[in-house]
Amino acid sequence: VVVVIGQEGKRRREIAEKLTEILARLTKEIVQKIPINDIIIEGGDTASAIIRKLKWKRLIPKIEWGLGVVTMRIRDNTNICLNTKPGSYIWPETLFNSWKRD
Repeated sequence: VVVVIGQEGKRRREIAEKLTEILARLTKEIVQKIPINDIIIEGGDTASAIIRKLKWKRLIPKIEWGLGVVTMRIRDNTNICLNTKPGSYIWPETLFNSWKRD
């Protein structure tokens, strides 16, 4: 499942906050209904909203793929890897290459 909020044009802060809240609620519903192995989140505000919505309190860093790009486990849910990066940084190829299957 992939959910993306486009970045075309300038958005007002209220709209951005509302979209972030909707994305957090949608992510929670997906996690509760579908077995998920990885969640990939771009942007600190988005990551924070999703983590709060899912009530994840403790994250355990596993791999730092590049500056600010981290894979973590959720302490109370070891089935899910949470992959985050700041919005202005690029995703390192090594992260995506690690998911490729032979």
